[in-house]
Amino acid sequence: MNNQFLSVSEIFRDASAPARFFFVVFITISCFLIFGFISIILAMPIFGLSFLEINNLIKDSGLSADTTLFKYFQATQSISLFIVPALILNYLLFNPPQRFINNHNRLQLKPLFIIIIIMVFSLPIIDILSQFNSMIKLPSQVEDKLMQFENEASDLTDKLLSGSSSFELLVNIFIIALIPALGEEFMFRGIIQKILHEWQKNIHLAIIFSAVLFSAIHMQFYGFIPRFILGLFFGYLYYWGGNIWLPVIAHFLNNFIAILIHYLTSNNLYELPAFLSNSEKISGMVYSLSAIVISILIIVLRKNYLKHPALLRQ
Repeated sequence: MNNQFLSVSEIFRDASAPARFFFVVFITISCFLIFGFISIILAMPIFGLSFLEINNLIKDSGLSADTTLFKYFQATQSISLFIVPALILNYLLFNPPQRFINNHNRLQLKPLFIIIIIMVFSLPIIDILSQFNSMIKLPSQVEDKLMQFENEASDLTDKLLSGSSSFELLVNIFIIALIPALGEEFMFRGIIQKILHEWQKNIHLAIIFSAVLFSAIHMQFYGFIPRFILGLFFGYLYYWGGNIWLPVIAHFLNNFIAILIHYLTSNNLYELPAFLSNSEKISGMVYSLSAIVISILIIVLRKNYLKHPALLRQ
Protein backbone atom coordinates (compact mmCIF):
# COMPACT_ATOMS: atom_id res chain seq x y z
CA MET A 1 0.00 0.00 0.00
CA ASN A 2 2.80 2.43 0.89
CA ASN A 3 4.61 1.66 -2.35
CA GLN A 4 1.42 2.27 -4.31
CA PHE A 5 0.90 5.57 -2.50
CA LEU A 6 4.47 6.63 -3.30
CA SER A 7 4.10 5.68 -6.98
CA VAL A 8 0.91 7.75 -7.26
CA SER A 9 2.66 10.67 -5.58
CA GLU A 10 5.59 10.41 -8.00
CA ILE A 11 3.22 10.52 -10.97
CA PHE A 12 1.68 13.79 -9.81
CA ARG A 13 5.03 15.29 -8.79
CA ASP A 14 6.41 14.63 -12.27
CA ALA A 15 3.32 15.98 -14.04
CA SER A 16 3.25 19.41 -15.69
CA ALA A 17 2.22 22.45 -13.66
CA PRO A 18 -1.14 22.84 -15.50
CA ALA A 19 -1.93 19.15 -14.86
CA ARG A 20 -1.07 19.58 -11.18
CA PHE A 21 -3.25 22.68 -10.99
CA PHE A 22 -6.27 20.80 -12.35
CA PHE A 23 -5.47 17.98 -9.93
CA VAL A 24 -5.69 20.57 -7.13
CA VAL A 25 -9.19 21.49 -8.34
CA PHE A 26 -10.21 17.81 -8.50
CA ILE A 27 -8.94 16.98 -5.00
CA THR A 28 -10.49 20.14 -3.54
CA ILE A 29 -13.94 19.42 -4.98
CA SER A 30 -13.70 15.75 -3.98
CA CYS A 31 -12.74 16.59 -0.38
CA PHE A 32 -15.47 19.21 -0.16
CA LEU A 33 -18.13 16.71 -1.27
CA ILE A 34 -16.86 13.78 0.81
CA PHE A 35 -16.14 15.63 4.03
CA GLY A 36 -19.18 17.84 3.53
CA PHE A 37 -21.31 14.70 3.49
CA ILE A 38 -19.52 13.41 6.61
CA SER A 39 -20.21 16.73 8.38
CA ILE A 40 -23.94 16.30 7.64
CA ILE A 41 -23.88 12.76 9.04
CA LEU A 42 -22.14 13.99 12.20
CA ALA A 43 -24.59 16.88 12.56
CA MET A 44 -27.56 14.50 12.79
CA PRO A 45 -26.85 13.17 16.32
CA ILE A 46 -25.25 16.44 17.46
CA PHE A 47 -28.25 18.63 16.61
CA GLY A 48 -30.97 15.96 16.75
CA LEU A 49 -32.01 16.45 13.13
CA SER A 50 -32.70 13.95 10.37
CA PHE A 51 -30.70 13.88 7.15
CA LEU A 52 -33.75 15.16 5.26
CA GLU A 53 -34.23 18.08 7.66
CA ILE A 54 -30.59 19.16 7.34
CA ASN A 55 -30.71 18.74 3.57
CA ASN A 56 -33.82 20.91 3.36
CA LEU A 57 -32.20 23.60 5.52
CA ILE A 58 -29.19 23.66 3.20
CA LYS A 59 -31.32 23.77 0.04
CA ASP A 60 -33.60 26.50 1.36
CA SER A 61 -30.72 28.56 2.85
CA GLY A 62 -32.27 28.05 6.25
CA LEU A 63 -29.10 27.21 8.15
CA SER A 64 -28.71 30.78 9.36
CA ALA A 65 -31.96 30.44 11.32
CA ASP A 66 -30.05 28.33 13.87
CA THR A 67 -26.88 30.17 14.84
CA THR A 68 -25.11 27.14 16.32
CA LEU A 69 -25.91 24.93 13.32
CA PHE A 70 -24.87 27.70 10.95
CA LYS A 71 -21.51 28.14 12.68
CA TYR A 72 -20.98 24.39 12.70
CA PHE A 73 -21.39 24.14 8.93
CA GLN A 74 -19.31 27.26 8.37
CA ALA A 75 -16.43 25.63 10.24
CA THR A 76 -16.77 22.20 8.59
CA GLN A 77 -17.08 23.81 5.16
CA SER A 78 -13.79 25.69 5.63
CA ILE A 79 -12.08 22.55 6.87
CA SER A 80 -13.35 20.37 4.01
CA LEU A 81 -12.74 22.99 1.30
CA PHE A 82 -9.29 24.22 2.33
CA ILE A 83 -7.52 22.47 5.22
CA VAL A 84 -8.09 18.81 4.32
CA PRO A 85 -7.36 19.09 0.57
CA ALA A 86 -4.34 21.33 1.19
CA LEU A 87 -2.78 18.81 3.59
CA ILE A 88 -3.44 15.95 1.15
CA LEU A 89 -2.03 17.90 -1.80
CA ASN A 90 0.98 18.97 0.24
CA TYR A 91 2.10 15.35 0.54
CA LEU A 92 1.00 14.22 -2.93
CA LEU A 93 2.51 17.00 -5.00
CA PHE A 94 5.72 18.06 -3.25
CA ASN A 95 8.92 16.45 -2.05
CA PRO A 96 9.80 17.00 1.64
CA PRO A 97 11.96 20.15 1.11
CA GLN A 98 9.11 21.82 -0.78
CA ARG A 99 6.29 21.01 1.64
CA PHE A 100 4.80 23.96 3.47
CA ILE A 101 4.54 21.87 6.66
CA ASN A 102 7.80 20.97 8.43
CA ASN A 103 9.98 23.38 6.49
CA HIS A 104 13.32 24.43 7.90
CA ASN A 105 12.91 28.19 8.39
CA ARG A 106 12.01 28.78 12.03
CA LEU A 107 9.78 31.54 13.30
CA GLN A 108 11.43 34.45 15.11
CA LEU A 109 9.79 36.74 17.63
CA LYS A 110 10.96 40.07 16.16
CA PRO A 111 9.41 39.63 12.70
CA LEU A 112 6.21 38.37 14.33
CA PHE A 113 6.07 41.52 16.46
CA ILE A 114 6.55 43.64 13.32
CA ILE A 115 3.76 41.74 11.53
CA ILE A 116 1.40 42.42 14.46
CA ILE A 117 2.10 46.17 14.18
CA ILE A 118 1.61 46.06 10.40
CA MET A 119 -1.79 44.39 10.75
CA VAL A 120 -2.92 46.97 13.33
CA PHE A 121 -1.83 49.90 11.16
CA SER A 122 -3.43 48.29 8.11
CA LEU A 123 -6.97 49.02 9.42
CA PRO A 124 -7.21 52.54 7.92
CA ILE A 125 -5.66 51.32 4.66
CA ILE A 126 -8.20 48.51 4.38
CA ASP A 127 -10.91 51.07 5.06
CA ILE A 128 -9.84 53.44 2.28
CA LEU A 129 -9.39 50.54 -0.15
CA SER A 130 -12.93 49.41 0.67
CA GLN A 131 -14.19 52.94 -0.01
CA PHE A 132 -12.38 52.99 -3.34
CA ASN A 133 -13.78 49.54 -4.19
CA SER A 134 -17.33 50.74 -3.49
CA MET A 135 -16.86 53.69 -5.88
CA ILE A 136 -16.31 51.43 -8.90
CA LYS A 137 -19.30 51.87 -11.22
CA LEU A 138 -20.79 48.93 -13.09
CA PRO A 139 -23.91 48.49 -15.25
CA SER A 140 -26.98 49.00 -13.03
CA GLN A 141 -28.27 45.43 -13.38
CA VAL A 142 -24.86 43.98 -12.48
CA GLU A 143 -24.44 46.44 -9.64
CA ASP A 144 -27.88 45.62 -8.20
CA LYS A 145 -27.09 41.89 -8.26
CA LEU A 146 -23.69 42.39 -6.67
CA MET A 147 -25.23 44.61 -4.00
CA GLN A 148 -27.76 41.88 -3.26
CA PHE A 149 -24.92 39.37 -2.80
CA GLU A 150 -23.10 41.91 -0.62
CA ASN A 151 -26.11 42.45 1.63
CA GLU A 152 -26.67 38.70 1.97
CA ALA A 153 -23.00 38.17 2.81
CA SER A 154 -23.17 41.01 5.34
CA ASP A 155 -26.21 39.43 7.00
CA LEU A 156 -24.45 36.07 7.21
CA THR A 157 -21.33 37.73 8.63
CA ASP A 158 -23.42 39.43 11.31
CA LYS A 159 -24.93 36.03 12.12
CA LEU A 160 -21.47 34.50 12.43
CA LEU A 161 -20.24 37.32 14.64
CA SER A 162 -23.26 37.19 16.94
CA GLY A 163 -22.72 36.43 20.60
CA SER A 164 -22.22 38.39 23.80
CA SER A 165 -20.46 35.90 26.09
CA SER A 166 -16.73 35.23 26.34
CA PHE A 167 -17.32 31.65 25.22
CA GLU A 168 -19.13 32.82 22.08
CA LEU A 169 -16.23 35.18 21.39
CA LEU A 170 -13.78 32.27 21.59
CA VAL A 171 -16.00 30.20 19.27
CA ASN A 172 -16.10 33.07 16.76
CA ILE A 173 -12.32 33.45 16.91
CA PHE A 174 -11.94 29.73 16.23
CA ILE A 175 -14.44 29.63 13.35
CA ILE A 176 -13.86 33.02 11.69
CA ALA A 177 -10.18 33.71 12.47
CA LEU A 178 -8.25 30.50 13.11
CA ILE A 179 -9.81 28.01 10.66
CA PRO A 180 -9.83 30.40 7.65
CA ALA A 181 -6.28 31.55 8.42
CA LEU A 182 -5.04 27.96 8.42
CA GLY A 183 -7.11 26.69 5.50
CA GLU A 184 -6.83 29.62 3.13
CA GLU A 185 -3.11 30.12 3.68
CA PHE A 186 -2.40 26.40 3.36
CA MET A 187 -4.32 26.30 0.08
CA PHE A 188 -3.60 29.65 -1.60
CA ARG A 189 -0.03 30.20 -0.47
CA GLY A 190 1.15 26.68 0.37
CA ILE A 191 -0.31 24.95 -2.70
CA ILE A 192 -1.65 27.28 -5.40
CA GLN A 193 1.11 29.90 -5.21
CA LYS A 194 3.77 27.22 -5.60
CA ILE A 195 2.09 25.56 -8.58
CA LEU A 196 1.42 28.89 -10.28
CA HIS A 197 5.10 29.75 -9.82
CA GLU A 198 6.12 26.52 -11.51
CA TRP A 199 3.58 27.21 -14.28
CA GLN A 200 4.38 30.90 -14.89
CA LYS A 201 8.10 30.77 -13.93
CA ASN A 202 7.59 34.16 -12.27
CA ILE A 203 7.06 34.45 -8.52
CA HIS A 204 5.44 37.88 -8.74
CA LEU A 205 2.81 36.67 -11.22
CA ALA A 206 2.23 33.62 -9.02
CA ILE A 207 1.65 35.82 -5.96
CA ILE A 208 -0.66 38.14 -7.93
CA PHE A 209 -2.75 35.32 -9.42
CA SER A 210 -3.05 33.47 -6.11
CA ALA A 211 -4.12 36.77 -4.46
CA VAL A 212 -6.78 37.23 -7.17
CA LEU A 213 -8.11 33.71 -6.56
CA PHE A 214 -7.95 34.26 -2.79
CA SER A 215 -10.05 37.42 -3.04
CA ALA A 216 -12.46 36.04 -5.64
CA ILE A 217 -13.29 32.92 -3.60
CA HIS A 218 -14.98 35.14 -1.00
CA MET A 219 -17.62 36.13 -3.61
CA GLN A 220 -17.80 39.76 -2.42
CA PHE A 221 -17.02 42.26 -5.17
CA TYR A 222 -17.07 45.28 -2.89
CA GLY A 223 -14.37 43.75 -0.73
CA PHE A 224 -12.28 42.43 -3.61
CA ILE A 225 -9.54 45.09 -3.65
CA PRO A 226 -8.67 45.10 0.10
CA ARG A 227 -8.66 41.28 0.15
CA PHE A 228 -6.48 41.25 -2.96
CA ILE A 229 -3.95 43.59 -1.31
CA LEU A 230 -3.94 41.44 1.81
CA GLY A 231 -3.41 38.39 -0.41
CA LEU A 232 -0.37 40.06 -1.97
CA PHE A 233 1.07 40.77 1.48
CA PHE A 234 0.45 37.22 2.64
CA GLY A 235 2.02 35.86 -0.55
CA TYR A 236 5.20 37.88 -0.17
CA LEU A 237 5.43 37.03 3.52
CA TYR A 238 5.49 33.35 2.57
CA TYR A 239 7.95 33.83 -0.27
CA TRP A 240 10.32 36.05 1.70
CA GLY A 241 10.13 34.15 4.96
CA GLY A 242 9.96 30.58 3.69
CA ASN A 243 7.52 29.66 6.47
CA ILE A 244 3.77 29.20 6.00
CA TRP A 245 3.11 30.27 9.60
CA LEU A 246 4.02 33.87 8.78
CA PRO A 247 1.01 34.47 6.48
CA VAL A 248 -1.15 32.25 8.70
CA ILE A 249 -0.43 34.48 11.70
CA ALA A 250 -0.93 37.69 9.67
CA HIS A 251 -4.22 36.36 8.29
CA PHE A 252 -5.37 35.31 11.76
CA LEU A 253 -4.54 38.74 13.17
CA ASN A 254 -6.51 40.49 10.42
CA ASN A 255 -9.62 38.44 11.19
CA PHE A 256 -9.08 38.47 14.96
CA ILE A 257 -8.89 42.27 15.13
CA ALA A 258 -12.15 42.60 13.18
CA ILE A 259 -13.88 40.05 15.44
CA LEU A 260 -12.62 41.71 18.62
CA ILE A 261 -13.66 45.20 17.51
CA HIS A 262 -17.13 43.94 16.56
CA TYR A 263 -17.50 42.12 19.89
CA LEU A 264 -16.43 45.10 21.99
CA THR A 265 -18.48 47.70 20.13
CA SER A 266 -21.64 45.61 19.65
CA ASN A 267 -21.70 44.77 23.36
CA ASN A 268 -20.98 48.37 24.38
CA LEU A 269 -17.71 47.38 26.03
CA TYR A 270 -15.66 49.84 24.01
CA GLU A 271 -16.41 52.81 21.81
CA LEU A 272 -14.18 53.46 18.84
CA PRO A 273 -12.66 56.94 18.55
CA ALA A 274 -14.68 59.21 16.27
CA PHE A 275 -12.05 59.17 13.55
CA LEU A 276 -12.21 55.36 13.38
CA SER A 277 -15.91 54.73 13.96
CA ASN A 278 -16.90 56.82 10.92
CA SER A 279 -14.98 56.25 7.70
CA GLU A 280 -15.80 59.73 6.43
CA LYS A 281 -14.05 61.29 9.44
CA ILE A 282 -10.81 59.42 9.04
CA SER A 283 -8.41 62.16 8.02
CA GLY A 284 -5.86 62.01 5.26
CA MET A 285 -3.19 62.29 7.95
CA VAL A 286 -4.28 58.98 9.48
CA TYR A 287 -4.18 57.29 6.07
CA SER A 288 -0.78 58.77 5.32
CA LEU A 289 0.64 57.82 8.70
CA SER A 290 -0.60 54.25 8.32
CA ALA A 291 0.87 53.96 4.81
CA ILE A 292 4.24 55.35 5.94
CA VAL A 293 4.46 53.11 9.02
CA ILE A 294 3.49 50.00 7.03
CA SER A 295 5.98 50.79 4.25
CA ILE A 296 8.84 51.30 6.69
CA LEU A 297 8.01 48.14 8.63
CA ILE A 298 7.79 46.02 5.45
CA ILE A 299 11.21 47.32 4.36
CA VAL A 300 12.67 46.54 7.81
CA LEU A 301 11.00 43.11 7.77
CA ARG A 302 12.34 42.24 4.34
CA LYS A 303 15.83 43.66 4.83
CA ASN A 304 16.61 42.38 8.31
CA TYR A 305 14.53 39.28 8.97
CA LEU A 306 12.94 37.67 5.90
CA LYS A 307 15.98 36.92 3.78
CA HIS A 308 15.29 33.31 2.86
CA PRO A 309 12.76 32.89 0.03
CA ALA A 310 10.58 29.83 0.31
CA LEU A 311 11.74 26.74 -1.50
CA LEU A 312 9.63 27.30 -4.59
CA ARG A 313 12.24 26.78 -7.25
CA GLN A 314 12.92 23.06 -7.05
